[in-house]
Amino acid sequence: MIINNNVIYKPKLECDKNQENWNSELLYDINKKIEDAESELFECHKECESTELEIYDVNQLKDKGKFVLKNIEGRYNNVNDELKEIHFNYEKCLEKVHSNKENVQQNINFLTMQRRYLRKELEELKKIADKNKEKLMEVQKMITIQEVSYVKFILFEHNPLSIYKTSFLEKKYGRGAKIEKNGGKNAYNARFRRQGKQNPK
Repeated sequence: MIINNNVIYKPKLECDKNQENWNSELLYDINKKIEDAESELFECHKECESTELEIYDVNQLKDKGKFVLKNIEGRYNNVNDELKEIHFNYEKCLEKVHSNKENVQQNINFLTMQRRYLRKELEELKKIADKNKEKLMEVQKMITIQEVSYVKFILFEHNPLSIYKTSFLEKKYGRGAKIEKNGGKNAYNARFRRQGKQNPK
């Protein structure tokens, strides 16, 4: 159909209209896909922000864990040093104990030997003391005999009444009474050689 020298083709208009509809649908699909993509991108952005927050929290925990680990390592090193010092002191104490034990044993052995030596020396001294006591008794006996002999000599040689006095004392106090001068005085005392008798006053 031709109007005013203008050619109008109905099939072409229908084709353009179909093309326009198709383009509209395509544009709608594209816009929808864009909206879906934007929505998905927004969700991804939110998820990314959430992941970043989680990463930040994890990094915070990591830093805190590093700090705690560093503190624990420091305490571990301190405890390890203290343990080494304790072990060193323990070894030193063991050496000292063994040394003291050896010294104590040596002192015990030395004192034991010294005790044996002193005991032996004491026994020897007792024997010597007994011998000296016997010698002293013999000397005292000899002195007594000499004194008696001297008194007899003085009395019988220089005093004519000594025989009478001696017989008188023997009758009065028993046999064995002796006459001796009392400190150079003229009086005489009876001296008994028998045991268990008291000297007369």
